[in-house]
Amino acid sequence: MNVRPNLIPDAEQDQLEIIQLTTDALPCSHIYMEAQIFTPDSERLIVQRSGHPHGSDPKDPNHQFLVCDLEDNCRLTPITTEPGTTGPSISPDGEFLYYFVNETEPGSGTLTLKRVRVDGTGRETIYVLDHQIPDTEFRLSRPYPLSTISSDGKRIAISGFLGDGNTVGASWGLLVFEIDEPSVRMILHGPSWCNIHPQYSRQLDADPSHDLMVQENHGNTVSTDGQLIQLVS
Repeated sequence: MNVRPNLIPDAEQDQLEIIQLTTDALPCSHIYMEAQIFTPDSERLIVQRSGHPHGSDPKDPNHQFLVCDLEDNCRLTPITTEPGTTGPSISPDGEFLYYFVNETEPGSGTLTLKRVRVDGTGRETIYVLDHQIPDTEFRLSRPYPLSTISSDGKRIAISGFLGDGNTVGASWGLLVFEIDEPSVRMILHGPSWCNIHPQYSRQLDADPSHDLMVQENHGNTVSTDGQLIQLVS
């Protein structure tokens, strides 16, 4: 890390500290703002190498999620090595990082939910979605770069494209993965859910812990293979 007092106005020198976390030649980035990427003690957070705030290239071999340890001089430690990692969420107890591995194409491929302890040990696969979403005729591709985990740590949600690569106006869907007894179900779908920003409630009581806030973008235009042509705010 580099401490950067040169970026602080003179009048604020006693109130602010600015730290440059990376000096990598590759672009490094925070995860988009509402992502659950801090441990609850605020001592560690997840950033990414060879990515940008809105995601990463799933075929980029240089992309990694990194643990930034603020209590150890902002030391950066890679916590993923697989290509295609996306949608990171730290569990509410701060013990695990959950993430997805994207090996999908419209109408085919595999989306895998994994978790690893924040110290980098105990990596395991929770669920492999290499088939139609149960009780639907859809397969998911182009997973959204943000996931969200419930306040009890039992469910994780992510959205994605449901088109087959040929259908005009294909839908997008929001999936909920159960963690303790692994399964997946689709709870929402339609053509306007391309930019959904899902956020689980932080409420600890059982019923409201299931609540999700989502964003709908009306009037967006998408290609048959799920690429955004026009995103209407």
